[in-house]
Amino acid sequence: MEVTKGAGEWSSARIDCRIIAGDDRASKVSSMPDWSSCTAVERSSKKMSGAWVFRGTRVPVKALFENLEGGATVDQFLEWFPGVTGDDALAVLRFVRATLVVEHEAQLETAEILTKPEAMKAIADYESGKTKFVPLSALEDDE
Repeated sequence: MEVTKGAGEWSSARIDCRIIAGDDRASKVSSMPDWSSCTAVERSSKKMSGAWVFRGTRVPVKALFENLEGGATVDQFLEWFPGVTGDDALAVLRFVRATLVVEHEAQLETAEILTKPEAMKAIADYESGKTKFVPLSALEDDE
């Protein structure tokens, strides 16, 4: 996903927004982003039944991805939802990109670990009951 701002206009490449909007048809991402750390959005039980919305508006974040999936540009979205600023839309898209990159890197790291024979042996030993894992909290020193 690439979003650029140039000469006062917004443009965006086509992205598969189903993965962000929570569409059941998409299985590329296992979880939704944790929107609580994105400053461009907010959630309140008094607005839109607690859905994540662009800060200071009643425009659901999901609307951005649904419109992009439907073929709209970021410029069109901003025209149709004047309460949303270009900076906020860009912040949301950048936040999602960063979230997807982190999740992808974690999946790669897990795959790399699972290619190690000792990791596979530890898993097999645990599943067979040979090995018992101790919670990390049990390993902490009592102070």
